[in-house]
Amino acid sequence: MRVRGVAIVCVALALGSAIAQSGGVSAASTEAPRPWWQVALQHGTLTVWMVSKATTDDKLRIGRDRLTAQIQPSKVIVEKTTGDFGTASSNVGQTSSTYGQTSGSFGTAASNTGQTAGSYGTSTSNVGTASSNYGQTSSTYGQTAGSFGQTASTYGTAASDTNKLQPEARHVQDAQQDALVAELSHAFPGLVVHVEDVTDLELRDRLTAAKSAGGYPDVVVGVQYTNWWWQSGLGMTLLGERMMSEGMTGNGFYVPATIDLLRSAPHMDVAKAFWIWVSGASQCMDCGEGRAIATEVPVVLAQSAMRRVLAGAALGADADADAAPFGLQEASGMALASFSRGGVSGNDVKVQMETIAGFASGNVAAVSLRANISSSDSYGVLNGLVVLRKGADARWRVLQVSPNLPTDQRGAAYSDLSSATAGKSDGPMKPVTLATPEDGDVRPEHPDLWWDNSGSARLQVVEWQRALAGTWTASQLMPVVDTDAHLQTRTTAMFARDGNRYRWRVWSVGRGGVLVMTGWRTFTVSGH
Repeated sequence: MRVRGVAIVCVALALGSAIAQSGGVSAASTEAPRPWWQVALQHGTLTVWMVSKATTDDKLRIGRDRLTAQIQPSKVIVEKTTGDFGTASSNVGQTSSTYGQTSGSFGTAASNTGQTAGSYGTSTSNVGTASSNYGQTSSTYGQTAGSFGQTASTYGTAASDTNKLQPEARHVQDAQQDALVAELSHAFPGLVVHVEDVTDLELRDRLTAAKSAGGYPDVVVGVQYTNWWWQSGLGMTLLGERMMSEGMTGNGFYVPATIDLLRSAPHMDVAKAFWIWVSGASQCMDCGEGRAIATEVPVVLAQSAMRRVLAGAALGADADADAAPFGLQEASGMALASFSRGGVSGNDVKVQMETIAGFASGNVAAVSLRANISSSDSYGVLNGLVVLRKGADARWRVLQVSPNLPTDQRGAAYSDLSSATAGKSDGPMKPVTLATPEDGDVRPEHPDLWWDNSGSARLQVVEWQRALAGTWTASQLMPVVDTDAHLQTRTTAMFARDGNRYRWRVWSVGRGGVLVMTGWRTFTVSGH
């Protein structure tokens, strides 16, 4: 076992342009409040166990320790000398003097009958050899009991230690631990973090022992090695990017592994904050990329739209006339589908919405959101992106909602939209003309999408939906950066997979928030 501890303060991660939380106040002049998860990590305590696959040496060690624990008694052994064993003969029964008659009162004395022993035959001293002259005494033959084998005090494990698991020093994950501690200490110097490695074979026993002895973990990394974990009920039901992939937080300190929060985590708020940090918040891919929104209206509408989608409710009058219709229950179900071991559970489910970044340029605005969903036994993080458009009546409405995206996809879409709309408008813009696939076409997996364009757009965006249960899923965006004039643009529809039906259209986005779009086309991906 290798344990690392370090006093780790929150160096505020760059949030870039802040979003105003009160009407009429410019975000550029208002300092954004520090996110709750940064506050939790600023002066908290966190215990992380990193689980690795047991090596051959680990298996031998664990097997030996378990065998020793079975052999050794669970209580202290008190040894006795031979003098303490049994009962002295003087305490058993009666002495010979109190039993029956003395020899002097029974029968006839030997002196009155025949010959005495001394006058009959040969005395014992004159027959054979004395025992002292025969062979060897016990003290000169072989070894005494005290010199044979080991004494009880040096054999196995002391009785007082039989319930303790004391893994040997291991070096398999030393580099990962060092890097994790270094990464956390750089970001949060005020955090006290303990990181130690545990093999998959001893995880269950170690958790049981830590429950009563202390040192119980808040987070366990790498439980994909333990098949029993999923039925144990020890971990929380989780939603979000559960996989720590190599290099996610910059240093590449781990091999890909799952993250689980413990239901009985001693520092639950810090554990949840760690979850957010690992999921990519430290990179904050869409922070600081956009211009600040000087009014709260797009932010309020974006948060409301996100909440409605998660609840399976319609956007109503807040939806843009050109917004893609989608199945309400299907959108909610898909957004929450990545909860492990079922959906959100408990009667105390809460949704906390955080605005990560936002910009408004001309008639286009985009808001990047994070939804924290929690209950007594569930926790999840959703990364949402909402695009809004201002109508002829100067009212903001919701054009598109992606309720659950990987952090990198959300960041890329937000950044591209922000960059493309910056600056003064170049004037009216024509939509592109879709080329292939033809409407209703059947194509192989990942088909190429083609369109003709005038080259006046700074960004082209493929908006797509998948058919599901007689309706359409919530749409998603695939940006295609196009800063040069091209007669045709081609991109690969990586989202299109076997046996599914899709529809797609293309946005053309320019400076000053100019946005025009094509009509819809459908195609089906053939199955193998």
